Amino acid sequence: MPVSVDDPEAFVAKHFIDDGIPIKSFTSYSWKITEYSKQPKRVKSGSFTGGDYKWSMTLHPRQVEEGGNDRVSIYLQCQGPKQWPQGSHVCVQWAFAISNPRDGTCYIAEDIRYRFTDDQGYGFPEFAKLKDLTSPHGSRTKPLIENDETRVTAFVQVLEDETGVLWRDFVNWNSKKETGYVTLNREGATCHINPLLQSLFFTNYFRKAVYEIPTEHDGADSVASAIQRLFYQMQTSSESVVTGELTKSLRWKSLDDSPPHVVQDFLRVLQQKLQSQMKGTRADGAFQHLFAGRRIKNLKCTEVDYECSQEEIFYGIQLDVKNSDGRPLKTLAESLKAYVTPGTVEGKNKYHTGGKHGLQDAKKRTIFLEFPPVLHLHLKRFEYNLQTDKQVKINDPLEYPFQLDLAPYLDESSAAKADWNYRLHSVLLHSGDVQGGNYSALIKPHPELRWYKFDDDRVIPVTDRDVLKSGTDPSKNAYMLVYVRETEAAAILAPISETDIPKHLESRRKEEQEELEGKEREREKSDLYLSIEIVTVETFRAHQGFDLALSDDNTIPPPELPTFPVVKQKLYLEFKSTVARDLGYEPDQIRLWPLFEPENRPRTAVPENDRTLTMESVCGEMAPASHDLKFYLEVIDATRNEEPAEPGERQLMIFAKYFDVVDQTLAGIGHFYVKEYQRASEMIPVINSQMKFPANTRLKLFEVRISPLRSVCGNRAREDSACTPENHFHGYGNAGWGIICFQIELSDKELDNLGRQRLYLDPVSFYDFLANRVMVRFKPRHDHMAKTDEFDLTLSKTLTYSQMAHRIGERLQHDPTQLRFTDSSKAILRPSFPDVGRYSFWIPKSGSMHDVVDKLSQISTMAKFPKNSNQKIKLFTFHNGQIEKEFSGHELLTDVSDLENLYATVDTAVNAAQYDPVAIRKMLQFVTKLNVDGTNYEAWFRALGSILGMATGKVKILTSTDPTISGAEDLIIRQTIAASVDDALVSTVLEAESGVAAFAEIQKRYTSASRSEQVAIMKEIMQTRFKISDTTADIGCHFRAIKNLTGNLFKSGFELTKESLIGLFFHVSLPRLDALPFVNICRKIDARSRGVTGTISNDDLVRLARTELAQFHQHHIPALCEEGVQPITCSSSTSKCSNNKSRKSTEHHNCQTNNSNGSSK
Repeated sequence: MPVSVDDPEAFVAKHFIDDGIPIKSFTSYSWKITEYSKQPKRVKSGSFTGGDYKWSMTLHPRQVEEGGNDRVSIYLQCQGPKQWPQGSHVCVQWAFAISNPRDGTCYIAEDIRYRFTDDQGYGFPEFAKLKDLTSPHGSRTKPLIENDETRVTAFVQVLEDETGVLWRDFVNWNSKKETGYVTLNREGATCHINPLLQSLFFTNYFRKAVYEIPTEHDGADSVASAIQRLFYQMQTSSESVVTGELTKSLRWKSLDDSPPHVVQDFLRVLQQKLQSQMKGTRADGAFQHLFAGRRIKNLKCTEVDYECSQEEIFYGIQLDVKNSDGRPLKTLAESLKAYVTPGTVEGKNKYHTGGKHGLQDAKKRTIFLEFPPVLHLHLKRFEYNLQTDKQVKINDPLEYPFQLDLAPYLDESSAAKADWNYRLHSVLLHSGDVQGGNYSALIKPHPELRWYKFDDDRVIPVTDRDVLKSGTDPSKNAYMLVYVRETEAAAILAPISETDIPKHLESRRKEEQEELEGKEREREKSDLYLSIEIVTVETFRAHQGFDLALSDDNTIPPPELPTFPVVKQKLYLEFKSTVARDLGYEPDQIRLWPLFEPENRPRTAVPENDRTLTMESVCGEMAPASHDLKFYLEVIDATRNEEPAEPGERQLMIFAKYFDVVDQTLAGIGHFYVKEYQRASEMIPVINSQMKFPANTRLKLFEVRISPLRSVCGNRAREDSACTPENHFHGYGNAGWGIICFQIELSDKELDNLGRQRLYLDPVSFYDFLANRVMVRFKPRHDHMAKTDEFDLTLSKTLTYSQMAHRIGERLQHDPTQLRFTDSSKAILRPSFPDVGRYSFWIPKSGSMHDVVDKLSQISTMAKFPKNSNQKIKLFTFHNGQIEKEFSGHELLTDVSDLENLYATVDTAVNAAQYDPVAIRKMLQFVTKLNVDGTNYEAWFRALGSILGMATGKVKILTSTDPTISGAEDLIIRQTIAASVDDALVSTVLEAESGVAAFAEIQKRYTSASRSEQVAIMKEIMQTRFKISDTTADIGCHFRAIKNLTGNLFKSGFELTKESLIGLFFHVSLPRLDALPFVNICRKIDARSRGVTGTISNDDLVRLARTELAQFHQHHIPALCEEGVQPITCSSSTSKCSNNKSRKSTEHHNCQTNNSNGSSK
């Protein structure tokens, strides 16, 4: 039956959402509008009452739009008091309906919710198109505006705001002020532990126990001290608290996409650390008292007289949200019942008794003896999906109660002894999927208080209804429930008093507060002061770097410049007098030149004719972007005899630097004044005199520009070009100053000798080093390397990897080929790359890696190369700082996981200019040469691969299936092998056709057939398919790929016979050769045939596979005993279980089990 606007109850039932929020009042109001077309742009209805408020509607009959699509707007206005009290609001759910004036079943409606905090209207700017109201539309048989009349009805529900935050926008929300509690900061990859820490914090008994641990003298790595400070800050801070100190002390690291069940691992680590620090203190045993329960794991054979039981301590229960057949469990009671319901161990999962009974069908069950006062229930929200080979999240709802009676799940004798009623204390929630999401907690700090929601941003009150709804809301799921036993709740949740808090926490907080206040005062003070640094001739002479001074270069120690803090309003002339007095001059003896960023060079001296000039004005005009300013202090030479300049010719200030080729130093010597058109060669006698060089010393002069650096006397290519009279300083005319660099002109023989020492021969190359130097800090990668101190080295960005490794090897006195470098944690350091692109595109699953390269070449400008270029795209996978696998291009996309990231880079062959034989020879000093008998072949091969990888930039260049090796790369391979083998083997290397062929000869001589390599190559051959649907696919290219792979098969030692081919096909057909049961077959075959080129017979191969399969089936049974739990000795029914007592006349058995992958626990 159609719903009519004249039936408010039916209308509300159809259009309103019922969230269970209590309704304070409901009203409906109908407004008839006549002469609709004549209404003004804005028309207001009469007033009506609802929930102690007056309401009205505002209608805009015709909002003009382009194209004639006029729209109708309608708003609801709350006519509250003229001045709404602060915090006053009313929450309303309402709907508007525009209907035919004579038929209430013909209407359109829209509903909305809003929190009114003032009398501003709220509603629908585009309620409907006007043309849809003036004629029948859709299923409506009548127009809503008929005979220029219509009817507008408002249905208004005023709702009860139980928490005071219903539909609030939380702008300027202060959690501490509004609730008394604070949030925990989301810090990188630790957000998943914040809800757990909040729950532990509000377990007051636990907080008191933590406070009782003596930590006054603990260091920064103390877990107890860190969690004490965290809890104290959560208790006293008015702002969000960070957890970094605790996670650092625990050495807790996890990924940003850590799933919720990782909190169990965190809780276990925290428990272990705290229990060790609680021993011998007042807090000793607190963890066990609060969180430890007891249970028995029991297993009883159904066909023979055998039973095994063991009692164990548990600190939490992992509950399924699905039963064994995949059906969702609807309630927590069902999940608990499923946990204690006996299960069957049969079929492939039969239990191994360890005695004469062998494998047997059995019944297993868990018997709870005692639940802890605080019970942690972990809901298993994640499972492994065999079809997708991924972890997936289970979003099925699971209802949980506020009160839980656990007596039905206890042993009958235990259940009758006490009251086992529990009350819900905390609910830990996760929204999202396996890859990430949001974590929050619902906590009731005390039975007499309300529930609160804690998330990353705020703490807000919530209703009981919200708490229970979280169990059925698929968008956010409970993954952990915390229940507190009612009989002990008063003690466990008792308030924390001042006497419970250690005194040293309060004193430390006061010290930190005073430190923060001091920093704040310093900041306020810095706003009134300027920091002025003075560059003098002495500091210029000591400066090794660009320009006159460079304070932001972290590769060198900062310059020790005289520094003067000065009030901004201080007069400049007073400041100048202060500087002169402190540095030993008279004020009229010095002149100050501001140094402008970023080049730190002077432009003009500060004018001294304005006696009202303040330091703030000087800074604003000459260093507007900084609170700091540098001045160059010029000591005026009163004895300098200046020649008069020509009309229009300027005097220029020229700073000079001396580059010492032998000492590899670059130091300033001072400044000179020259005329604008003075020749550069006229500076040479002045410099020789200043430096006390012989008068006939020949110098080479260079002009130092910001960029680039060029020689005054000619191009960089002409090292022997002499200064000509035409070279002058006119180019400095606009700036009024400049810098030149000079060096003593050396003979070709001297330059050759210095070049052999790898020294920089001119300031051009030395400045290039300065521009590319970077300070690199090297730290031990692992804790066990603590004896290796961290150190800093200044390196050039232009160094190759092998050159860097050699430098570090010299520093550590270690073989550079045995060093592995990894970058810093991404959470701390996020390097940027100048040419990086991320691309996503679709490729058919039947495609190959060649298709990926082709597609990448089409959409990426970085992958386009000139014709006849030797550059190409290299694809690889990358994990944990290492290249896992390189792709030749023939591999199918089906071999790559759907979630695998592919990396691409330009693969350019090494040329002769890049070949660094000196570095390779130095690295080979640490490599033991290959013996004639080949006893050290494997070690030699690894070292050789590392050196060649660094020298060529190609990982696994010796074993790659990619046949494209340049002539320079082959030369590197040949010479490296020749230098690293015994003298008796050198002729073999030199007589080979190529370096690759030389390695093949060495490999053939000292390696045996590798079954694992043969299987891998055969699998790749069988997976390589020609794409007939691809019109661009080259059949010749496909043939060459098969040919190369087949060649590699025979290189691996495979000898083709009918029997060997059958055996290899059989071996490849076995499933999952990288896991049990067949993972060990290749290893055992290689062990049998080591040192010979023989193979295994097919009969032996089948027997070996059958043996591995039988062992797998024998041990592949479900786990019973948990890790870390010592099993109780068990026997048949004629003897009883015990721990260490002796037995009489009965066979003893140990409770044994195996995990799913066959390894014993």
